[in-house]
Amino acid sequence: MFIRWGNGADKTGILSVTDENGTEVVRRSLDSENDYTLVENLVPGTTYHVALLKSDDAVLWEDDVKTKAVAGKFPLLKYQQVDEYMLVQILNLPADVSSYKVKLDGQEINIVNKNLNGQILTAEVTYKDGSVEILSTTIRK
Repeated sequence: MFIRWGNGADKTGILSVTDENGTEVVRRSLDSENDYTLVENLVPGTTYHVALLKSDDAVLWEDDVKTKAVAGKFPLLKYQQVDEYMLVQILNLPADVSSYKVKLDGQEINIVNKNLNGQILTAEVTYKDGSVEILSTTIRK
């Protein structure tokens, strides 16, 4: 799950993600250097309670989020790094995709970018109905 925090987010807050059984599966401080948080290893098709907490556990913001069920072919973000180059592929996009943007550490990249030393590679896929899906992977060197 990729969460982008707005300008009003308290960067001293704590992210809490709780599963359907009430078990807290993630609890960590926000990264004050970035305006996003990547939560990995969530179960597809599961509803999670996501909350931004103050240091005393008072709730600043909360919402229930359901992860997408994995069925058949689903959009996939793939990268392959060879020497100083990186091949980025977005596979299995459905016919109703209207556009997409590829980003590295939150900054849009294109074919002329040469310095790909980021950690988080994302693709924002926009569908014709206006909905947006975020595909994300952590770059392992």
